[in-house]
Amino acid sequence: MYKSLLLLLVLFFICCKENKDSKPPISPEEMAAILTDLYYMEANFESLSGYVKDSLTQTLKQEILNKHQTNDSIFLLAGDYYNLRPEMLEKIERMVIDKIESQSKPDSSTIRN
Repeated sequence: MYKSLLLLLVLFFICCKENKDSKPPISPEEMAAILTDLYYMEANFESLSGYVKDSLTQTLKQEILNKHQTNDSIFLLAGDYYNLRPEMLEKIERMVIDKIESQSKPDSSTIRN
């Protein structure tokens, strides 16, 4: 589960130089939401391989970015931004993990003894 998340983060966070005081292209909360959606997308297609998987994931990635009102270029810029700020990146990672864990736990209101 976390292996896929780590893979996503590594793929999207490319190192580059920029002003450390600039505003992020995507807020930490929105970045965490996008990464969470991408994680679930990857998990759904884990058993697929080859062209079918590549085609589906690319199409759905664009849909996810559209849902969050951003595009691939801005998403990659945000990845660069957070890669240069490890403390912010760690906060985003924690938000993603917390969200995944909270969604994977059964709702206590629906559990009956």
